[in-house]
Amino acid sequence: HLTGTFKYTPTQAQIAALRQYVEAGGTLLIDDCGGENAFNQSMLSDLLPQAFGQSRFTALASDHPLRQGKLAGMEDLTSRPALRPYTISRMGPTAGIIQILKAGKGHVIYSSFDLVSGLLGSKTWGILGYDPDFCQAFFNNVILWTAYGAQD
Repeated sequence: HLTGTFKYTPTQAQIAALRQYVEAGGTLLIDDCGGENAFNQSMLSDLLPQAFGQSRFTALASDHPLRQGKLAGMEDLTSRPALRPYTISRMGPTAGIIQILKAGKGHVIYSSFDLVSGLLGSKTWGILGYDPDFCQAFFNNVILWTAYGAQD
């Protein structure tokens, strides 16, 4: 999991290690802690293009195993993601698309909105992100999906 609140400038060695990890079968979840800062921009303009070149993210569809929750212990998230009320008031009810990229044998899951603060279970106003219940269920699904072999 990679998250942050400020611009992140990785070294070339860190970029290479990240690419190697994912391509060898690792799952990397990236989110923008708080949902509104320079971390997101540094991911999109620096780290991800350098690590994965022209590879393209696609929206995490409702029929993806991460959302369907059909494996033991996973939750059905096909009717979600649910945004925080603050996010809806600022960005509208359809904002916030979680994306996924396949690279080699692994995956990168990316959210420009906050997921990690939702793990605290708090409903803090001023965070651009997802509802805590969704965040907790989504992280659970990511961990189990990865443990089950991260099949598309």
